[in-house]
Amino acid sequence: MRTVLFCTVGSTHQPILAAIRGVRPDFVCFVCSEDDPATGAKGSWVQIEGEGMVIKASPKDPKPTLPNIPAQLGLAREHYAVLRVPADDFDRIYEAVRREMQARREDAMRILADYTGGTKTMSAALVAAALDEGAELHVISGARPNLDRVADGTEIAMHVSAGLARFQREIARALAPWRRYAYAEAEELLASLQSPSAQEFQALHARARGMSRVFALWDAFAHADAWREAEPLRVLLGRAGYQQLLGTLRTLARDDAKGEALRIADLWRNAERRAEARRFDDAVARWYRMVEWAPQWLLATRAGMETSDVPQEKALEGMQPGTDGRIRAGLMDAWRLAVRWADRHGDVAEFWKMHEGTVRDLVRLRNGSVLAHGFKSLGKQDWERVAKWTVSEFLPWWKEVAGIRDIPEQLPNDGEAFLGRLNP
Repeated sequence: MRTVLFCTVGSTHQPILAAIRGVRPDFVCFVCSEDDPATGAKGSWVQIEGEGMVIKASPKDPKPTLPNIPAQLGLAREHYAVLRVPADDFDRIYEAVRREMQARREDAMRILADYTGGTKTMSAALVAAALDEGAELHVISGARPNLDRVADGTEIAMHVSAGLARFQREIARALAPWRRYAYAEAEELLASLQSPSAQEFQALHARARGMSRVFALWDAFAHADAWREAEPLRVLLGRAGYQQLLGTLRTLARDDAKGEALRIADLWRNAERRAEARRFDDAVARWYRMVEWAPQWLLATRAGMETSDVPQEKALEGMQPGTDGRIRAGLMDAWRLAVRWADRHGDVAEFWKMHEGTVRDLVRLRNGSVLAHGFKSLGKQDWERVAKWTVSEFLPWWKEVAGIRDIPEQLPNDGEAFLGRLNP
């Protein structure tokens, strides 16, 4: 197994010698500080590339008496590389080390990172890059007569267990798709992670996968399935203050008129999620279905009528049966039927009288979409026209006419914050 060792180089050479002798790598990448731009002081690269006697055997020695580190180790030039970095620029060090690790990955089965030497910033950046690139962590330890350094001659290379820290970073990375409401993608990423042995992280892993699956089903209109998948977490969700979310999902999962009325409103939240991803054609298509579904619900619950089979005696002027003898009503005819047969004290008639023209205009906008009957790709301004009317006019009216207590809240898009509240 070919091993590549990354090690930060500081002012002392003993930890570097101990690390390389302990690991015996096939290749070493020395992460060294470059010369200080303010003072011109030489960086730690001198300990690797300096010529002649460049290292003090002891910090108290008046002058250097030892050659560079590769010379002391008998390390041939083809077996090491020097990565010069600014001593205290975390981002630049992190990016340089990470790129180098990625480049060396093709040539190595095992990458180790020893962060003993160098500035604190260099060590921190090396650890961060190692965690992100899946490298093993090492440090040099030994007897400590003080808090300054390990005593010379007692150095020993130690493996650092970073499984929990690494898993936390992997969880955060896997939850990132929540930001785009891409819950199914997050669930797939979480399923690929191997949970550590620590019980609390196994629980976190299970909760992350479970809630990603719940919201993926919710986003795919499978509310009853989402409610069943949420069952193991319902108590925990309630304790964490997510009672409203649970109540909404429970109602959405109901196979009755109230559940259907809320699903119509929830379709708007689904459209908003598509719009936030700048998928405006998808968003408007969902809006259209919501505005079409509303009169269908009114006719079914108030008049026992299905728009897929309108009784001849209740059909309006101009409505004709198809080849199968059934009279079907599209969106505009469904609203006209609802005004005639599902109106209660003007709650439908007044709304339609005021907004029929707007709905016609917005439907024409939808019909021109490439996802409907046209060739146009809808944009942000098109969506904003639809959203302005829906939020200010349709949703308040629908809440009232359908007897909905509240329009569903938008689904959460910060996975870490959401799950953080679930800690028992």
